[in-house]
Amino acid sequence: VYIVAQSIVNNQLVISSERTIPLGAIKTVSTSNLKDDWFSLVIGAQEPDPLLNCVFKTEFFTHLHNALRGSLNLKVGER
Repeated sequence: VYIVAQSIVNNQLVISSERTIPLGAIKTVSTSNLKDDWFSLVIGAQEPDPLLNCVFKTEFFTHLHNALRGSLNLKVGER
């Protein structure tokens, strides 16, 4: 999973890779049942678990589920 960041530098859009997470490192994906675009990837490494915003959250979960061959642990909380 590539986490990318967008920023404006000298009036130009710059897209850079902020972090790369191997699929095997993802233990759980946590999200709420709200219609927001936020979720977190629980990886349990030395670095903090990333909190991500994705407009296509459901589609991301579907593709991640397929990439992990059905072993995605998705936790949906009430808030």
